[in-house]
Amino acid sequence: MKALRKALRFLLEWSFLLLVPAGALWALSPLGVYLSDYAFQTPNVFWRLFPTAPLLMALGLAGVFFFAMGEKGIAAKVGFWTVVAGAVVTIAGAFGRYYFGLDDEYIMTAPAWSAMRTGLFVLAAGAVVFGAASAREGSLPLWGALPFAIAAVAGLVSVVRDFGGAGAVMWISFGVGWAWLGLSLFIAKAAGYLKERRAAKAGDSTSSKTPATYI
Repeated sequence: MKALRKALRFLLEWSFLLLVPAGALWALSPLGVYLSDYAFQTPNVFWRLFPTAPLLMALGLAGVFFFAMGEKGIAAKVGFWTVVAGAVVTIAGAFGRYYFGLDDEYIMTAPAWSAMRTGLFVLAAGAVVFGAASAREGSLPLWGALPFAIAAVAGLVSVVRDFGGAGAVMWISFGVGWAWLGLSLFIAKAAGYLKERRAAKAGDSTSSKTPATYI
């Protein structure tokens, strides 16, 4: 049981790495849509896979929030829970549209598409708040949190309005920002681990050179 708890804690502590595939899937969305349309004559095949991205974003950010961050302020907490809420609404809207065909029955109102767009907006807005707050408070490495916040602003703009090719670039940069946040935390965690190992080795070598004393 103790080993199981250790394994579970290990998985939770490293769950922030889910941000890497989440960001990659998001960033590759334009390519996925193109390939789906080319191979299956419909982009819906890709969009059925898309809910995986916000799901992994929420799970990965939970790993960051609960296990990788320092002391969190109110803004970071609000940003995190806003991202989670946006992910849930996005997933619900995507399932309603691409799995249950709600918009085919309610063509005029398109409730599933509206829910998905609203969820994407809320998710991106929450990411902006979370990234900016984390960078300002220093609860995450600045070189990871600040690019994430900037990419989140681009993602928010791409969700609010269609800017064609420029909008696609901003959409992609949002995904890259998520992947970068996960990678930056991995680099920081690995560097901290190596630093501790070097310090421990240095301490061992120092103690071995110190002559023993007997009382």
